Amino acid sequence: MNAPDDDLRSLAAWYLHDNHRLFWNVPIALSGVLLLLAFVLAQDAADPAKDATANLTELESLRPPRIADDENAAKDYTRAIESRDKESLKAFYKRFTSYQPATGSGAGLDAKELLQYLDKHRDCREHLFSAVGKAKIRWELGYADGMQMQLKHLSPMREMARMLALYSRVCAHNSDHLEAAHALGAIYRMSRHLEEEPILTGYLVSCALQSVADRALEAILYFDTPRAQAALDAYKKNLRRDRDTLPKLKKVLRSEQAFFERMLVQLGTGTHSIEDISMLSETSTRSAGDIRIAALAPLWYGSEKRAAAAGYRYLIEASEQWETIDADVLRLKLFQETKGPFLCGQLMLPVLAEVSNSFKRVEADGQAAALELALLSFRVRTGKYPDTLNQLVPTEADKLPLDPWHQKPWALQYRHEGWKEVPEGTSRIRELGSVHLRLYCFGKNGMDDGGKCSWVDVAEQINTNNADDAAFRLPCDLSGEQK
Repeated sequence: MNAPDDDLRSLAAWYLHDNHRLFWNVPIALSGVLLLLAFVLAQDAADPAKDATANLTELESLRPPRIADDENAAKDYTRAIESRDKESLKAFYKRFTSYQPATGSGAGLDAKELLQYLDKHRDCREHLFSAVGKAKIRWELGYADGMQMQLKHLSPMREMARMLALYSRVCAHNSDHLEAAHALGAIYRMSRHLEEEPILTGYLVSCALQSVADRALEAILYFDTPRAQAALDAYKKNLRRDRDTLPKLKKVLRSEQAFFERMLVQLGTGTHSIEDISMLSETSTRSAGDIRIAALAPLWYGSEKRAAAAGYRYLIEASEQWETIDADVLRLKLFQETKGPFLCGQLMLPVLAEVSNSFKRVEADGQAAALELALLSFRVRTGKYPDTLNQLVPTEADKLPLDPWHQKPWALQYRHEGWKEVPEGTSRIRELGSVHLRLYCFGKNGMDDGGKCSWVDVAEQINTNNADDAAFRLPCDLSGEQK
């Protein structure tokens, strides 16, 4: 048996040996990792179950207040939806859009099948007219479902707006401009009703409804031009002019943040999987398994919630410049603002610029419609169109609008229908018919493309070479007189 002093010498030798440091490094390293993890979790961890009640309360606060059934326009819209003919409207609507050369002049607006279709929707129109006469609306939507909320009324609303647009075209073609103006006014009021619910998709459909009415009005003013001031006044009265979309867009984005947080709560608590949330399963770059595993980690939930708050704050602040910021640059800026990946931001970025541009296009349409009506009123009063838009002030307009993209004035020129670019060295004007008056602004690129416009000229098979002026037409003959 070794002597005690021998054991002490052995222990001292082991303690002085380099290998003992490896032994002590293991518990020291583990302690450091645990302390660091505890610090991180204390900062970032969140409990989705505790957040669920607060989030649901926030979502419910977004609802419009309760309304008595007899005051609720949604009840009349529901009756209209139930009474509409279920057959597809697309075939009829496509045939009578603004710039169909074969039918735009009115040929076919008295077609038997079209008139029968409109007659089938007589009750539907009465319900719609009743609905738009009410100021208040509340759809019974499932806000608690978050991003899974069903919006089954949006598609029928767009379909019925198209039906009313066709009805207005037929009425105007038969010289009943007062009824045509009434029908267009109903579409504009339908668009306002869709904006009462703070939902981005509903707001986009509202813009679509405004475009439907704008295209129908533009076609009426060009192909079935009203010649009496009373008719022009009816169109002016029913035109929607409150088109400043940015304030409402910011409000909708704030509500979208609450909906996104609801989705995080659903994933974090395990009440929903990624497959349950169809929008994400179709467009997310993360796999369903990755999200399902990550959703169980409090660290992921807390980080994503914090990133969402920062991401939406940046999107709201940058909304005025969306369409002017390159998508990759915007994605990088969003990544920097959120200090990491932001799931909803990655989903929304591909469409944000187009959304902003579409909103401004709707605003430009409203400006153009008001100017067109002012030009026609000037023609009725003086017997001819003005040489410049400035002549409209102050008799036909209090002031002239500036385009919503770059705050530049609108332009006016006489044009030959069907002009197109031809090989260099030859005349660039080809006369296919009478001259028309073209009203245009410079569009998204801010450049004067000479009034070239894709949605006008492409229908006439003209190469616009990527020009993006927003252009609108009014009829006149070669001497500048109205048809």
